[in-house]
Amino acid sequence: MIDLSDAEAQKWVKAVEPVIGSYKKQMVSKGYSEAEVDGWIKYIKERIAYWHKEQKARKITSAF
Repeated sequence: MIDLSDAEAQKWVKAVEPVIGSYKKQMVSKGYSEAEVDGWIKYIKERIAYWHKEQKARKITSAF
């Protein structure tokens, strides 16, 4: 884990939007519904948020 400021984290969120959009298009073209893909992405984001919260609660610092 690498600790980022909130401002830096927002930059990364913005930077990956095109990648996520491309992934969604690719998966829809393979026959998955957009809602299904959105569900996967939502789940991943929820897990990231959960573990980020746990990292802070457990006072786990970045190795870097």
